[in-house]
Amino acid sequence: MSKEGRSYTTEDRQEAMGLYLRGHTSADIARKMNKRYDYKITGETITRWATKGGWDEHRNQVEIDLIEH
Repeated sequence: MSKEGRSYTTEDRQEAMGLYLRGHTSADIARKMNKRYDYKITGETITRWATKGGWDEHRNQVEIDLIEH
């Protein structure tokens, strides 16, 4: 099912965030989700979610936690 022109779910955003926190690029996340779900999501959409959600701050904290432990 194509998601073009529709809203993505909270679960979609959470999956994207999980991949982002593991170091995947926005373009890579979009490709993975498009293939898995037959979406038409763009890397720009993932980047927008990351910016609005402060994902870089979360990723930085994960990196710090890994270094400290």
